Amino acid sequence: MHWEGKPKGFFYVDHRTVDGKHNLITDTYVTAGNIHDSQPYMARLKRQLERFGFNPVGVGLDAGYFTAPICHLLQAEQIYPVLGYRHYHSDATTCKVCPLLSQCTQSKNTQKVITRYIWEADKEKANETCLSQWEKKSMLDEKRP
Repeated sequence: MHWEGKPKGFFYVDHRTVDGKHNLITDTYVTAGNIHDSQPYMARLKRQLERFGFNPVGVGLDAGYFTAPICHLLQAEQIYPVLGYRHYHSDATTCKVCPLLSQCTQSKNTQKVITRYIWEADKEKANETCLSQWEKKSMLDEKRP
C-alpha cells in the first residue's frame, strides 16, 4: 500500500482480472500490501493466456498500470492497452488561419490534439482544494501544540 495516511500493520492486496465480455473473474492473486498493483500484472496476464488460451486484442487498465515495463510487454504480446484517456481534436480549418498556429502545433494537418486522463478534471479540483483557505487552516491547526 503506497498512499498517505496508510494504516500500520500487516496488509495484503487482492489483485483481480475480469473478462469484461462475460463479467467473470478470470484470475485472483494475493500479494503483500507493499507491492504495487502493476508489479504482478504481466505474470498474471501471461498465466491466463497460457491456461485459458485467451487471445485478447486489448486490456483495460487504470493509470496505475501505465508503466514503461507494462507498455513494453503488452506491445511485445501485441495486446493493445486501453488506459482511459480522451483525445480532443481542434478544428483544423479554424487552426489553419490562426496567427498562433506555429506556437500551438507543428502537425501537418494543422490540428491540435490534447490527450487527457478521463478523471483529469477531478485531479485538478483536488489540487484546487489543496490551496483553499480550509486546507491552509487545517494544516496550521495541526502544527499548533
